[in-house]
Amino acid sequence: MAGILVGVDGSDIALGALRWALEEARLRGVPVHVVTTWEVPALVDVTGMVAPPPADVGDLEATARLVQDEALAAVDADATGVEIVRHTVLGNAGHVLAESSHDADLLVVGSRGLGGISGALLGSVSRHLVRHAACPLVILRPEVAARFVPAGDGSS
Repeated sequence: MAGILVGVDGSDIALGALRWALEEARLRGVPVHVVTTWEVPALVDVTGMVAPPPADVGDLEATARLVQDEALAAVDADATGVEIVRHTVLGNAGHVLAESSHDADLLVVGSRGLGGISGALLGSVSRHLVRHAACPLVILRPEVAARFVPAGDGSS
């Protein structure tokens, strides 16, 4: 998977990272691999037993594809001349991106900027990637990613 790997989760910050990755790919003459992950939520009942996954697991993957479709539609004009390879993958975003980075030239993600206790409690994909990415990593902070998202564009 030579080229630029970018994580897309439906946020404006990820949309900014995607636009940044497209510009960089155009300069380098390489493809952009757009990765959107999805997970089956862990369900624990009152006894502490893990419950079976819901029957509509296929809806989770379809939602991930829809998130990716919307992001790619939003950057359609920016993607001219850049090969885009789509990936929707079952798994934790940080783990999937870190593993995929072994074959990439560059990994690009946006960071929501959660720090302190929020970052520790919620976890952080970008923090995980700083430790585990196997290729150079670009993390766009919210104020930088916002420069790549026109007003009224994006989903959240």
